[in-house]
Amino acid sequence: MLRGYLSGFCVAGLLVLLTGCSSRPTTYPVRGRVQFNQTGLARLAGGEVICQLEKEPFLQASGVIQPDGTFSLQTRHKTELLPGVPKGTYRAWISLPSDKGSVEALLAEIRLDPRYLGKSSPLTFAVPTPNEVVLTVTEEGTLPPVQPPAIKCGESVDPESQL
Repeated sequence: MLRGYLSGFCVAGLLVLLTGCSSRPTTYPVRGRVQFNQTGLARLAGGEVICQLEKEPFLQASGVIQPDGTFSLQTRHKTELLPGVPKGTYRAWISLPSDKGSVEALLAEIRLDPRYLGKSSPLTFAVPTPNEVVLTVTEEGTLPPVQPPAIKCGESVDPESQL
């Protein structure tokens, strides 16, 4: 009798494993663009935007940077590439193209701030998003532009509500 329970348990466990292994995550399309100076942007073409889900760091996606700075993200799931990425908040960074010389020479030429090259990059975005993702990167030694809060015509600004 115990043997019947064990074999039934093993079969059930195997079915759970097999169905769990074959399920694909739900993904959302993500298109975006890298904003950088025109010369530097052209030199980033062929590199990649790589992103990592903040709550599950093992989940990564990437997209090739086109000459105009645009990219589309894909997620690797086992042996296949899925269009888009699962829901969540992502940290993004730039991977320089390998066919354009050494990292040091390319950074010196385009002056991209190296903080955008690794997992500690300040670039983040949330998915799903109704708009394209814009990743603004700057030259070394400069700060990204700060967007002032949107004020509609005729509205007054209460300084205490901004805190």
